[in-house]
Amino acid sequence: MWHMQLGPEADLTLPKRSQISQAGKFRVRKIVSESSGKYFVIVGVYNSADIDRLGEICSFIHPEDSAMRYVQSWSADTLLRAPKTTAANIERRREELEQMVLEDQVSIEAFAHRWADVRDNPVAVDFFRNLLNAQAISLLACQTTSRVEAGMRIDSAKGITDKNRRVNPGASAAKILKATSCLRSQLEFDARSLRSAHHRALLGEMLRVSIEETLAEVEYLLVYGSNDEVYKMLPELLGRLEVKPYWYGLRLIEKLRLADKIRSASARAQILEILQLEHFFLQYSHLISSVEADIVDLDFIDKADFYELEQILPHNSSFEAYEMLVKIITHKLQSAIRLGGIAIRPGGGLEDMLSIKETLRYRYGTNLFTWPVWPVILQSRYSR
Repeated sequence: MWHMQLGPEADLTLPKRSQISQAGKFRVRKIVSESSGKYFVIVGVYNSADIDRLGEICSFIHPEDSAMRYVQSWSADTLLRAPKTTAANIERRREELEQMVLEDQVSIEAFAHRWADVRDNPVAVDFFRNLLNAQAISLLACQTTSRVEAGMRIDSAKGITDKNRRVNPGASAAKILKATSCLRSQLEFDARSLRSAHHRALLGEMLRVSIEETLAEVEYLLVYGSNDEVYKMLPELLGRLEVKPYWYGLRLIEKLRLADKIRSASARAQILEILQLEHFFLQYSHLISSVEADIVDLDFIDKADFYELEQILPHNSSFEAYEMLVKIITHKLQSAIRLGGIAIRPGGGLEDMLSIKETLRYRYGTNLFTWPVWPVILQSRYSR
């Protein structure tokens, strides 16, 4: 069974393109149980503006242009969702690109080998011009370097003339051939990106299974374990959960010194309640994402869905921090309901869903409350 195991602490310096840190570096622990060695858990920050990244998993992202390399971070729930979405988007774009390359080959063949058959056919000429124009518009709207470069080449070829404005199918064919070369390079890069996304998705799935297995082990240990067994095994089990959202719960357990009071049935019950609450909020975030997807697809959500989201919240917690968190989410849901008519206003529910997910993930970033355990800001002479 795979479980997250962390190595010793070290500093991780971020490329300047990274947008997730004001200090330009984090204190991290590498996930040593992951084979690639490319993933770290953020355990310390050097700027108070970075505290909401604590407990997140981070890794380097390599775009087409190596100078644009940056670091991205995820919580346990976003690591499970985001890579799957990324992989699906890459696969969709690859299919579109492969079709475009095939169409380019058809255009090149017509320009270079069959021009005599089509040059006097206005319909055929217009067909190729419109085809190239559509491809150019599509590619120029992209963000990847190779796609944009290919779009520029195709755009210059769509007139089926050379620089002297003479009808010159050979010149256009040469430009399209260069564009096709760019697109083939893009396909190769997309293949590497797809492998990376699948790897992150696999890590997210392994983490999900590990978390569920660990929570079950912790519950069994706290309910049936002797004091000696709990003292011996609990630290290792909790160490597997050092990632958001459980990171927040573990800090609260530390603050209340509950792990030092495991002879007390009350302390054991409190540890279990905290972990169960964090697990609920992870699943609640997934539910919010599914509602969010419905809003995007339908541009509509019924009020009943918001009422249901409110009703399933854990309103009776033993901890003030979780009671406050539930109140904030409830307030956001009720605000969305008040602003709607028979149904939530078009597009408005999407903002509400995003706001709730951000509140769950960035609990130091909300103006309504601060998580009761304020982290230590590390000292460093380092400046970005």
